[in-house]
Amino acid sequence: MLAFMKRYSGFFLLVIGIIGMVILNTVNLTKKDNITAITTIREGEIKGYTSSVNFVFVDVKGAVRYPAVYRVAPNVRIEGLIEMAGGALENADLSEINLAKTVYDQMVLYIPFSQTLHLNDNQVTDIYVDIKGAVRYPGVYKVKSTFRVYDAIMHAGGFASNANTSEMNLSQYVSDQMIIEVPFKKNTESSITTVVNYIYVEIKGEVIRPGLYRVDSSWLIKDVINLAGGVKLGADLSKINLNQGIVNQMQILIPVILPTQPVPPSSTNTNDTVPSNTKININTATIDQLDTLKGIGYVLAQRIIDYRAEYGYFESIEDIMKVSGIKDSIYDQIKNDITV
Repeated sequence: MLAFMKRYSGFFLLVIGIIGMVILNTVNLTKKDNITAITTIREGEIKGYTSSVNFVFVDVKGAVRYPAVYRVAPNVRIEGLIEMAGGALENADLSEINLAKTVYDQMVLYIPFSQTLHLNDNQVTDIYVDIKGAVRYPGVYKVKSTFRVYDAIMHAGGFASNANTSEMNLSQYVSDQMIIEVPFKKNTESSITTVVNYIYVEIKGEVIRPGLYRVDSSWLIKDVINLAGGVKLGADLSKINLNQGIVNQMQILIPVILPTQPVPPSSTNTNDTVPSNTKININTATIDQLDTLKGIGYVLAQRIIDYRAEYGYFESIEDIMKVSGIKDSIYDQIKNDITV
């Protein structure tokens, strides 16, 4: 037996060596598999944490109905995001926007406003806007669809003294049901203690919207003119103190410019008609002078003045029949008493 072991000892050592190498390799593979498994688990944890965030935040600004910060899924496209913001406004410019692009976290999406606007009469409509914040008279106003934000604010009496317009786009076109929020300057909104005293003033003559207005007693004449839509072409402001204060029940009259007319030489007229130098010049006469003409009255006199402001002076006395309400019968009564 001893001799057999001595004879085959080399073979046994080889077998033992092979078995040892197999065992060692198995141990190493196990360790490697364990490391790989641990790495895979950690990557799974990281991937799982990342994939668990199923929304992103996007700031939507510009020409959309409801600008705001929106929390949406990361696979939402810009087209869907605009729909979430109430849709694009009529004057939005989407020509440079990639609507198919997906959003990402902390994205700022700005929808620009169109630089052009069709002004055909059929497209101009009345819309309603809600004006809030630092304006004189907050409220809901009916304005034209061609108005800009600045125009709408002027309808609300203009800016309050503590308004902050530094971040407002006053040239933006308004849209129906639009909310115009004029922010207050910091640390001023809560400290407003001024009591507004309202008074009534009437503005007449060469303004766009003459009438009776309820205004702040601290206003000036120029503020009332602006509230009435401004002056018409041909208004004479040379004798109006625009910085004058107003009082309750005050009447403001904006006259028309009276061109200098050459005085015709006096002559003896044997006809029954009124001499030419005493006739009423329909291009320069005031409303009171026109009111004295037979068949005219106050209403038609005002129409004559309005016609002059819009179309210019009459070229002949027959042109007065272009004024609404003045026909052949009235013209026959006044043609000998008027001149141009």
